[in-house]
Order: sequence, then C-alpha cells, then structure tokens
Amino acid sequence: MSEFLCKPGDLIFYFHADNVGEALIQAGEELEERSNGPWPWHIAVALGPWTKVEADGKETAIHPIVYHDCVICRPPYPNRHGLNNALDWARRQRGRLYGWFGIIDQGLRDISGGRLHLPRWFVTWTDKLMPYCSTLAQSIAWRAGWRAVKAYPPPSPADMWKAAKKYVVHVCPKGA
Repeated sequence: MSEFLCKPGDLIFYFHADNVGEALIQAGEELEERSNGPWPWHIAVALGPWTKVEADGKETAIHPIVYHDCVICRPPYPNRHGLNNALDWARRQRGRLYGWFGIIDQGLRDISGGRLHLPRWFVTWTDKLMPYCSTLAQSIAWRAGWRAVKAYPPPSPADMWKAAKKYVVHVCPKGA
C-alpha cells in the first residue's frame, strides 16, 4: 500500500475541532449554511508533499503537513504555470498578520444571515493585507486559474469546501 502525498495546490480541509475556537468556527459555518455539517473549520494549501501555506490565527505561515486529520482536494487548475505562479505568490505572503477584521465580518454575516457586515471597501482592503484561511486559499486558487469560489462576500471554509468537495483525492484516518 502506497502512502498518499499532497501535490502542489491541493486544498487541505480540517474538520475535527480540538479546542473552543475551532468549535466556534464550525458553529459559525453551521449558522451560515443553515445545516449541520460536517463543515470544515480550517483550510490550507499544499506547497508540495511536506509543506502547506495557511493563515494560522497569528499570521500567514508555512508549516509541515500532518496527514492524520484532514481531507485533501485537488481542484482542476488549468495549467502548471499558473499554479506555480500562484504558489510563488503564496510564499511571498508569509508573515502577513492574520485577518481578524475578516473574521469579525464573517461572524456578523453568520449571525445575521448576511444582513450585517462591515463595509465592503474595508473588508476587501483588509482581506488583501491580512488574510484568514479561506480568503488566502481563495486568492491562491484564483491566481492559479480555478475560479469556483467568488471573492465577495469573502469565502468561508464551508464555501471553499462546497466548491472543492467533488475533487476529494484523499481522506486521512481522522479526516471528515
């Protein structure tokens, strides 16, 4: 039996909440989707078989991939050149602060059914400067040519999951 390894551009979804913060994100996803999940609480993008880029709650960072609690999707990127450029861009985002303003906006949208939110110009501006996990993943995917998830309103992990789930290539032992 061969061991599965990510390819560059794979989307890595996390469903098992290990703490209160992660559980709150999942509860927000359930409010947004108006249904019980499972809904992911986090998404990262593989840079290769061993590393991923993600907005980790503090900053945009590059971390090792741990293959025990995730679901991996492989979107149909149109070409390798575009994907490589998108991943190079993603590496340059390292160190950007985490997008807490975007999280506040998502929370307002989730609680109000989309009626309450921060001003569009502010959300768009701050999400570019300070991404959270799903805005970072969506930006990488768009740059790579996979445009299945619109940029506004800013996507949640559930929005990314709904677009990517038909491209599941691997479910880790504790995945979904």
